[in-house]
Amino acid sequence: PDYDGVAIDFTNRSSAIDLARLAVTPAPYQLRRIDRDLAPLLSGFDYYVTMYGGMERALEATIGYCVIHGADIVSEAVAGPLARGIAEIGVGTHEQHRKRGLATAVSARVIQECEARGYRPFWNASYQNAPSITLARRLGFQAEQPFRVLAWSDS
Repeated sequence: PDYDGVAIDFTNRSSAIDLARLAVTPAPYQLRRIDRDLAPLLSGFDYYVTMYGGMERALEATIGYCVIHGADIVSEAVAGPLARGIAEIGVGTHEQHRKRGLATAVSARVIQECEARGYRPFWNASYQNAPSITLARRLGFQAEQPFRVLAWSDS
């Protein structure tokens, strides 16, 4: 394989963690739901547009929020695809805006909406991604299942 590593699936989120308290962004940041105007500005939403065959279908099949600073999207979290009652969450924050609680806030808001709609959120992180692992635990994920990942490239 071209890659041999370890990832961790995080499940069974504790309802004792107060997501409303975590889903707060400091001024001057703004937390907004991803809509058809914001989606094209995201770094990876085109993946969902391609997967679902169009913007409207992608927005219906995902739950996403972003953090805006001025005119820029500086953090985003998307749950999707939403299938069989489960929602995988992915999050990213621009490097210059890290360590301000933005990933926590945007992820907490996505999890709130997932759970309100009856989806069970789960988190996946590379074993080497300590910030993602720390965030998963902060958000209340309790069960951790490590597994080996092997990958081969086409070339």
